Amino acid sequence: MQLGNMSQIMKQEKVSVLLPVYNTKRNHLVPCVDSILDQTLKNFELVIVDNGSTNQDTHKAIDFYRDQENIKVIQVPQQKGKKNLSVALNQGLIQCENELVARMDSDDYMAKERLEKQLDYFNNNWEDVDILGTLLTLDMKQLVSKKYTDFTRHLSVNIPEVVDQNLYRSSTHFCNHPTIMFKKSVILDLGGYKDTPDHIPEDFCLWAKALKNGYKIRNLQEVLLWYREDGTGLSHQDARKPEWYQAINEARTSLFDFKSYL
Repeated sequence: MQLGNMSQIMKQEKVSVLLPVYNTKRNHLVPCVDSILDQTLKNFELVIVDNGSTNQDTHKAIDFYRDQENIKVIQVPQQKGKKNLSVALNQGLIQCENELVARMDSDDYMAKERLEKQLDYFNNNWEDVDILGTLLTLDMKQLVSKKYTDFTRHLSVNIPEVVDQNLYRSSTHFCNHPTIMFKKSVILDLGGYKDTPDHIPEDFCLWAKALKNGYKIRNLQEVLLWYREDGTGLSHQDARKPEWYQAINEARTSLFDFKSYL
C-alpha cells in the first residue's frame, strides 16, 4: 500500500524535526538544537526524544529548551535487547504532528536552509519522492562557507539524485540518514524502524524495504548538514557486530516482518 504516492491534497507548509537524544554531550547537543531553531523555515515543530539519558548535562541541555512553544520533549526508556535508536525513532514518529518529518542526529548541525529546501522539493515533486536526503560534509567550515574545495571532506560519491529501486542489492550507502526528510505515512506503512536485534543498520533495513515496496528515494545534490565524525558513533560500534551484516543480507533477500508501533 503506497500511501505516500497518493495525490497531494494540499501544499505542505510545516514539518516536524525528529531528534533522538541519548547522553549527548552538552557542547554537541546545544549547537545541534540551535541550528534547528535558526532555520530559514520557521513553521516547524521539534520533537526531542530523550532515550533514557543518564547524563545530567544532557538533561540540563534538554530542560533549557523544554518550555519553548514549538518544542516537544518525550521520554522513551531504554529497552534491553533492542536497537534503542529505533525504539526512540518509532515512538517519536508517532508524536510528530506533520506529514513531513526530518531526521536529525543530536551531535550534528544543519545548514540554515535545509528544512526549507527539502520542503520545497517535496511540494514541487510530491508524486516522485517519498524519502529525501541531501549530501553532507565532514568539515564544519565548509558548511558555513559553502566553499567545497576539499572534496574528501564531504560525502558526495555514490549518493545519487535518483535512487534505483534495486540499488540496495549492491550498495549499503545511497542516502545519508541524518539528512533524511520523509513522509510519515510512508514510514508508518512500512512499520517503522526495525528494532531487533540490537546491533543492526536500522536505516539501511528501512530504505531497502521502502524500495522493495515501490517507494521513491531521492537526494538533493546539495550539502545541507555537517556530520560529526569522531569514530565513537553508534554506527561505527554496531558495524563491528555480526548482526550488522546478517541484517544487511536479510534486507536484500527477504522482507522484514516489522513490529507495528500503531
